[in-house]
Amino acid sequence: MDPAKLLDILGNENRRKIIQLLANRPCYVSEISGRLGVGPKAIISHLSLLEQAGLIECSVDEQRRKYFNIANNMRLEVSVSPYAYTMLFRTLVLTGRKKGKVLLPRRMNLLPEMNLPASS
Repeated sequence: MDPAKLLDILGNENRRKIIQLLANRPCYVSEISGRLGVGPKAIISHLSLLEQAGLIECSVDEQRRKYFNIANNMRLEVSVSPYAYTMLFRTLVLTGRKKGKVLLPRRMNLLPEMNLPASS
């Protein structure tokens, strides 16, 4: 995922709220819609964009309801100073091993940093 594209996606307040909800537990569309006070059509649109970006994924339960959850642990770092602008995106790949109830990270994938030259 391009870090700039990720920032664009996360620039929407409703998408950030959806991610906050999903960080606690999987949810389905009408549940998200009710909690945020946003129409189901808009929620479906936001979920589709988040899913295409790889931020969330879905599964279907016995009643054929789609549940959405966070796809991966990730970290986006943005550094801004008078002389530099840097974005760094990292995804933690989790293994199936558990220590207590916490999944342990196996490795980190690192996208190249984006450095823009300072204007003079």
